[in-house]
Amino acid sequence: MNLKYFIFVDFETAGHHFDYAKNFQVAVSSENFKVQFIVLQGLPNKFSLKEWYPVIQGGRSRQKSLNKRFNRFASNTQWVFSAMPSFISSISRIIEDGDIVFLEDFSYSELCAFIVALLFSNKKELLLSILFRYSVNQSIIKYVLYKFLFLIVNLLFREVIYFSDSNLLSNSWEKIVKRRVTTFPIPNRLDYLAHNKPPRIFWWPGYPREDKGLNRIIKILSEDHRISDAKFILSEDVRKFLKNTSLRIEYIDPILSTDKYLSTFQRVRYVILPYDKIRYSKSTSGVFVEAVLLGCIPVVEHGTWMAQELDKFGLMDLIVDFNYFDLSDFVQNIESNIENIEFKLQVMGKFYARYHTVDSYRDEFFHAISCAFS
Repeated sequence: MNLKYFIFVDFETAGHHFDYAKNFQVAVSSENFKVQFIVLQGLPNKFSLKEWYPVIQGGRSRQKSLNKRFNRFASNTQWVFSAMPSFISSISRIIEDGDIVFLEDFSYSELCAFIVALLFSNKKELLLSILFRYSVNQSIIKYVLYKFLFLIVNLLFREVIYFSDSNLLSNSWEKIVKRRVTTFPIPNRLDYLAHNKPPRIFWWPGYPREDKGLNRIIKILSEDHRISDAKFILSEDVRKFLKNTSLRIEYIDPILSTDKYLSTFQRVRYVILPYDKIRYSKSTSGVFVEAVLLGCIPVVEHGTWMAQELDKFGLMDLIVDFNYFDLSDFVQNIESNIENIEFKLQVMGKFYARYHTVDSYRDEFFHAISCAFS
């Protein structure tokens, strides 16, 4: 059996999708189950996997015009028509009758192009598997567009597996697709690791994006602080946004190898995640899961999925409102209760090490496949 995994994102700014793809391959590949990845053309060589097919042209529109939504809508619509020949050609050459087709982190324009391309390619008996990463409930336009598109999807395909990695997200998408959306674990190959760390080193991982809290980080760093020994590790790309700070800063490469990424966790105490609470109210964070597994103290925005996860383990002290965040008060509060916090994080980390694994993912995935074919 063959599975064709379509990825529309640029790994330069969405590296965790690459890790997800690698772990997915480990989880489901076998002698009888082959995975092929269909990705954007022009990705750097460091992002490569076995059975890698860089055939998708262009990628989604990244137009940031504050103009306003019509410009983005027009740009995305234009992309649908420009990408269509590439989609039809790719699907005709790569997808075979009876394949499982896996889609993740797509825009409505990409989903639209993909559906039309499937119709033109005349492929039959395909099993479609769709992973949802983000909620669209905050946008009425996207909500309506997706309801219409998934109405078509459900009519075209005999079986569709819908899933996400968060119960909140599954419940949200069930209202749109009108089918069951199953919650899967996050495929991960890390074991829980607790170790001694320097006391006041913070890390804001990843590319400096607004939805990841860029403005909040700049605000924190620009304020005066009563603690002088705190240090922040930041992407080199943050430097251009930060004018001055009283804190020590270490800049690192914006795109890290897996070894460098994991070794950075080993030398920090806090992983600070001031994510947008609308975008991440239901969406998971791979960085958050890895921070917990690697014995760091995650600091998260209230109202996010990460906050809900911490609340389950009684770790409310790690949930903050970054609009009113005082670094000095926070550090003093945590250090005064550190033994209790570290004990609860250890319980959480061991639970994650049992649940968010490639083995758990494999079991859930093949159960869903077997149900679809039964």
